[in-house]
Amino acid sequence: MEIKQIYYFTEVSKYGSFAQAAKMLFVTPQALSKSINNLEKEYNCQLFIRKNNNLILSDIGRGLLPQAKALLEDYYAFDQRIKQLSEIENGYFRVAIVPDSLSILDINLFKKFRELYPQLNPDYLELPDRVVEEYLEAGLVETCFHINTLPNQEEYESVLLCSSELCAITRGGNNCLGRKDYVTLKDLADKKIVTKGESYKSFALLAKAAQAENITLNYEVKTADTSLALDMIASPGYVGTGPYAMYGVLEHTGDTAVPFSPSLPWNIYLSYKKYKPVSKPVQLFIKYVKEHYSISD
Repeated sequence: MEIKQIYYFTEVSKYGSFAQAAKMLFVTPQALSKSINNLEKEYNCQLFIRKNNNLILSDIGRGLLPQAKALLEDYYAFDQRIKQLSEIENGYFRVAIVPDSLSILDINLFKKFRELYPQLNPDYLELPDRVVEEYLEAGLVETCFHINTLPNQEEYESVLLCSSELCAITRGGNNCLGRKDYVTLKDLADKKIVTKGESYKSFALLAKAAQAENITLNYEVKTADTSLALDMIASPGYVGTGPYAMYGVLEHTGDTAVPFSPSLPWNIYLSYKKYKPVSKPVQLFIKYVKEHYSISD
């Protein structure tokens, strides 16, 4: 018996058809049928009853299905654990980060960490804000830099690294915001908004606030291309969005950043799951970030 045969057994039971299960498994129905037949012959039992064009679990099949699923879960957990231990031995780990977070915190953060721990091999994945959260939730990374609180925040330990707020931004000779100290969403109702798309917190914050105030905004362009966005907000009537902390980084460019009223918080956190042990390299990374970049919440 092979683990592949157990997997095939559970998939055929799910779809009730060799043809449908084979399509989902990217194998031929003949190969799938042969695998199940070999398993039945090996143990001299019948797992499925062939009725018309459907496959129905036999009494033996129904009795084995829960155990087969549990065995597969244990196998996948074991497989992931081996990979995790291998990465620990090699000192390799990944951190998911949202765009611009290193520019705001410290562009050399990972370089400095490597200098302190030359035996470790960290890598970072810069991903859209919501994808970063999905990676952490799915266990694809053990820790991440993200914006604002997480959907299931009670399941995570979080460290505040930057406290900022979302701003309306213009560039160069574009003076459509005037000399305001603050802007409201009503001020933007007649402007052409340039912002990142739905996968980013800046859009979500703006859209949620506009919906709450029953204000319709004109999202002229949704793009993650920073160069394109900066070029567009130099034109009269166009307004971009971004964190005030980032404006401080880009102040020499001549951008004008005006906070919203009411304020739209835009904070950077480092988070990891509360009740799931993290590898030793990631423990050292979290400790380093806490010591060098944490601010009081």
